Amino acid sequence: SSLPTGLGNRIRQLLVLKQNRYTLRRFLTRLNFADLSEALETELVEEEAIQCFAAMSSGQAAEVLPGLSEER
Repeated sequence: SSLPTGLGNRIRQLLVLKQNRYTLRRFLTRLNFADLSEALETELVEEEAIQCFAAMSSGQAAEVLPGLSEER
């Protein structure tokens, strides 16, 4: 995998710390869509992926969603 090391873990830390959504959104906006799609698909459980989508702007979510499997 070409994912940046620990991307899923970094996202998980932001989710677990219950930091305000702005902090998570700011982090997510710095990621490239392909890396974020892969992390959501392979590194995070469904509930974590849902929380990430809730934090994303609608524009970012629209870019990331096509990179996910139908099941996810």
